[in-house]
Amino acid sequence: VQAHRWRADPVRDQVIHFDSRGLVEHELPAPDDLLRVDRVFDVGAGLRPMNWYRPAHHICIEPHKPYADRLKAAGFEVRNAEALDVLSSDTAEAVYMLDVIEHMTRETGIACIEAASRYARQIVVFTPAGFLEQHGDAWGMGGEVWQEHRSGWLPDDFPGWAIRSYGKGFMATWTR
Repeated sequence: VQAHRWRADPVRDQVIHFDSRGLVEHELPAPDDLLRVDRVFDVGAGLRPMNWYRPAHHICIEPHKPYADRLKAAGFEVRNAEALDVLSSDTAEAVYMLDVIEHMTRETGIACIEAASRYARQIVVFTPAGFLEQHGDAWGMGGEVWQEHRSGWLPDDFPGWAIRSYGKGFMATWTR
């Protein structure tokens, strides 16, 4: 697997470097109050799963089969399904939604958070602040329908959550 140049829009022109497993390292720092638990759902992991620590069960929920197959080949537990289906029918101690909620409609994003909040001890969401238009598949694997941004979120959408800003995005952390 080699580097891939992404030109999804005229402003963005970056080279994406894949590791030997065909994945990309997540660069987000862990939240200050991160709980390290044994069973996590990594929603919409794509080719960049959470790498803050190694839980006993790191379950990637990934609807796009080519991404899911690559995650499986890299040794992750994978549910090749849409987030709400898994979050409504199974449980984990923590749910990470990193760079994914903006790909859902607002209604689906809210439903995912509500489902996860019934059982999770912690939910972490990272998203751009506000609506940021995006089309195309940065990984070059035919996932355009999954990569389109469908909603925009602001820190005010997460009342009572710990909020941390990162450039044009923010992280919202809810802990039971």
